Amino acid sequence: MSEWWTYTLSDFLLFSPRTYYRMIERHNEAVWPGQLAALALGIVILVLLYRPWRERWRIISGIVTVLWAFVAGAFLWKRYATINWAATYFALMFAIEAVLLVRSGFRSTRDVVGTLGVGLFVSSLALYPLLAPLLGRGWRQAEVFGVAPDPTVLGTLGLFLVAQRPTPWWTLAVPLLWCLVSGATLWVMGSPEAWVLPLAAIVVLVARHIRRSHGTGALVVLLSTVFCGTGSAQQVACVSKRAGSIPAVYAATVARERTLVCERLATQIPGVQVAVAVNGTLVWSEGFGYADAERRRPVTRETQFRIGSVSKPLTATAVGLLYEQGKLDLDAPVKRYVPWFPDKGYPITTRQLAGHLAGIRHYRDREFFLNRHFATVRDGLTIFQDDSLLFPPGTRFSYSSYAWNLVSAVVEGASGEDFLRYMAAHVFRPLGLTRTAPDRADSLIPGRTQFYDRDTVGGYRVAPAVDNSYKWAGGGFVSTAEDLVKFGSALLEPGFLKRETLELLFTSQHTSGGEETGYGIGWFVRTDSLGHRWAFHGGGSVGGTTAFGLDRDSHVVVAILTNLTDAPLDPAREIQAAFDR
Repeated sequence: MSEWWTYTLSDFLLFSPRTYYRMIERHNEAVWPGQLAALALGIVILVLLYRPWRERWRIISGIVTVLWAFVAGAFLWKRYATINWAATYFALMFAIEAVLLVRSGFRSTRDVVGTLGVGLFVSSLALYPLLAPLLGRGWRQAEVFGVAPDPTVLGTLGLFLVAQRPTPWWTLAVPLLWCLVSGATLWVMGSPEAWVLPLAAIVVLVARHIRRSHGTGALVVLLSTVFCGTGSAQQVACVSKRAGSIPAVYAATVARERTLVCERLATQIPGVQVAVAVNGTLVWSEGFGYADAERRRPVTRETQFRIGSVSKPLTATAVGLLYEQGKLDLDAPVKRYVPWFPDKGYPITTRQLAGHLAGIRHYRDREFFLNRHFATVRDGLTIFQDDSLLFPPGTRFSYSSYAWNLVSAVVEGASGEDFLRYMAAHVFRPLGLTRTAPDRADSLIPGRTQFYDRDTVGGYRVAPAVDNSYKWAGGGFVSTAEDLVKFGSALLEPGFLKRETLELLFTSQHTSGGEETGYGIGWFVRTDSLGHRWAFHGGGSVGGTTAFGLDRDSHVVVAILTNLTDAPLDPAREIQAAFDR
């Protein structure tokens, strides 16, 4: 017997090429006209990838699952195992993969990686069956998607690239292993198509890596270099609606940051709205993606988003106005303005409430998802008003949206007006915030976006219905990016509010022990690496994530609004820095 190092792959081949292709021919004869049905299902998948229908993803996953199960049983177990004992194990692997595919999210993304995935899928459907006749084997030995394993794996790899989120490794493992085994088998048999599946596997792995680490723009450059030679790649396609003109001095900056939004935000979020103002002038306003993904209704400058806790800076402006007018003493007990609020054993001041120092608790259990209407601010306080304080007021910082609900009751008591009417008459209208309003669940707001959550397979679904009437001040308003940068710009210099009032809002409070909290009245505050004073607030809501901030020294104001729960908004700081001149 020869030593192990003298063996080659051909020594492990248990059948001849003629036997292998005859096996495929017999399989095709046995399942005919199943090939036509499989191709029809493939066309259905292709159509559904571009149809704005919410349930299409379950249908696509169901079709792919059925086809993998069919290949596992009809081809690998019943046919291939008769000439190759290892096919029995692959039949089991394909069956397991079919189960995993039930939960796959083939939700089409419109970046270059998604387009590449569609290309692979179309190749498996239309081009792979042509290999047999082109190589002289005849149509009877053609391998069809959903009937034979090779094109089925190729098409599924394409769908993995279409998915908005990277496919888990455990779902990717069987297709990649099959690419290696099938490629090696065909290479040993001398088949010219041996390179197809291994090359597809490499493309998928490279595209997956580039999408996650470098953005899709890098893949555009890579593909243009491979297929078109050296030269610049075209800009990544990005669905957007730009509003107004861009000052020439900022044109290059906007172009760079637009690419950043397209690559890092628009590919992960259904709808995004961006606005930037410098020295009170709007220099960039653009909507990306869709306000309603199913109906392909694009985001525009007028689209209204839930801004979550960015409602707090708006409410803080009302607090500042009442303070200036002498109607509100920030250090008086809140019971002066809200006498019916239960006694907590300690005096609580408006300054402590507005700085998260009062010991009022935050959301508990499923309160964030409340879908019950509260007719008044007072009704909304019943959720927490009888609960004990978390700590003596002033001793600790503990973020609390409910504390701001109590602030809204203070505004009512100090002003003698309904909170929402006061905000509209004294803040929104005077500042020209024409698209900032309470997120009324019982009213039709024409410009309001659809709201989305991530589903369990990494795609999107319509967010559950909620009623934010219990927390107007702490997280209940809708607005636009343009309205927010207009609002922020009004606070850069004295005018709408006095200088001392602005300093009051933008100066960090301290605990009774002297520890700085990094939060003023309705604003987080910090100093950046350039020594600039930066005031900002994030906003998280059901179906919305917002980043909003202003640089009090460079006078740059940035607002990014989205219609997705817990959307990743890391690029917000980069955008602000890009406009900081």
